Amino acid sequence: VGDTIRLAVEVRGFGSSADSARLEVRSGRVLARRAVRLGKDGQALVQAAFPSGGLAGDVLLTAGLVNPGDAEPRDDARLWLVRVTPAPGIVMLASPSDWDGRFLFRTLRDVADLPTRGYTRFEAGRWRSMETLAPVRADAVAQAARFADVLVIKGVAPDIARDARARGVWNWPSGEGGETEIVGEWYAAAPSASPLGNAFLGIPVDSFPPLIEVTPIEPAQGDWIGLTAQLARRGADRPVFTGHAFGGRRRVTTAADGLWRWAFRGGASEQAYRALVGVTLDEEAARVQ
Repeated sequence: VGDTIRLAVEVRGFGSSADSARLEVRSGRVLARRAVRLGKDGQALVQAAFPSGGLAGDVLLTAGLVNPGDAEPRDDARLWLVRVTPAPGIVMLASPSDWDGRFLFRTLRDVADLPTRGYTRFEAGRWRSMETLAPVRADAVAQAARFADVLVIKGVAPDIARDARARGVWNWPSGEGGETEIVGEWYAAAPSASPLGNAFLGIPVDSFPPLIEVTPIEPAQGDWIGLTAQLARRGADRPVFTGHAFGGRRRVTTAADGLWRWAFRGGASEQAYRALVGVTLDEEAARVQ
């Protein structure tokens, strides 16, 4: 609600001498009108943008030509289904904003099939959009977090998220809340028996850039472990990516910083990072215990 809906419509003319057309986007009423000027090849790409105000739930949009006067009217319109929700599907709170938070937010937007919003806190009580850095009121951030389907918290979990009703929570502590941090070169490994196993099939995770910090955690009984890390390739493996599902709610914890280096490097490590984020958001993956 309140966002702009944008459609890209391709118009083609066949066997016609017309060089222009008129496009309308409707859903019971006209939402947008655009004049279309066909190029020499008889086609054009037109952008239609309009606010989502007054729309709610599942909305069927019709993008069609108005009075084209051609011999085949059945191909003069296309349907598009959009869902207008009161709050973003995924909300990320980064406090503070660091490299891991920035890369995670960018990847969330790329791989998630839900509206995604990110808010970062540079100082106490003052929030900014992670997309534009424009100031955002604390009550607007609280409302988005309260009604989000998936809530991602990078850093300290602020009081603003206390009343969240999210079905999925991704918590990523980074020492801001007083947690112990062990700095070093931590090399990751991916156990095969976890919901994240499919993200790393045939990929040498231990050859990726090392993580830079680990927060010691103790998984609870029944938690799955998706990633472990070993300091300088020696010593015991520590769990750094865990999760569980209970009562229809899912919770994932990431206990290491430096995963952004996988995405920054490109190639196989970047694809593995994107797969990691995508599988973590996958509702079916959370049911594998």
